Amino acid sequence: MAEEYGRSAHPKLWEKTSVLYAGYYLENYFRPTGALLRPKLNKGQDTLVLSVAEPLTTKPLPMYSAVADTGALVHALLRVAPGKKLIGVNEWLSFRDFAKLLAEVLGKGIKFVDRNPSFDMGDPDLEKDHVDMMGFCVEFGYDGGKVDKSVVQPADLGVLVQLASVKEWCGNQDWEKVLQVD
Repeated sequence: MAEEYGRSAHPKLWEKTSVLYAGYYLENYFRPTGALLRPKLNKGQDTLVLSVAEPLTTKPLPMYSAVADTGALVHALLRVAPGKKLIGVNEWLSFRDFAKLLAEVLGKGIKFVDRNPSFDMGDPDLEKDHVDMMGFCVEFGYDGGKVDKSVVQPADLGVLVQLASVKEWCGNQDWEKVLQVD
């Protein structure tokens, strides 16, 4: 891993280093793979439908905008003592929580279907990577925080970090382009 290499190969530099662990990019919802975990729109019922099974549906993920928030998070790291491991997060939300929030923003109803998502993307290696990643999240937490207590939240840095809420971010997006009609 990069951290292990940095620590062993460049110990003096490592003493001055902090690490930003990227959270779950909100922008993922607008990429092709985002369709795997994005709610679908049932136009007839004016309802969003999320088809994700336990434990994925209720496990919180550190959601943040890579585009809008990474700069503010890095700036905060530069204002504190080195040696921090910071998770990039606006809010910890499960896929279910995110779908509820999105339905609220769009003025739609919400329905949940307990179904395992298909990670079939035409590439077995990519499918395995997604399954492994979700398994890691469930067992260890997205950032490994269930076993590594040294990872901190933006609020733990002791400096002001201004990030827009996930709800605010959702309200600024064009969801009509990506919501599949069910």
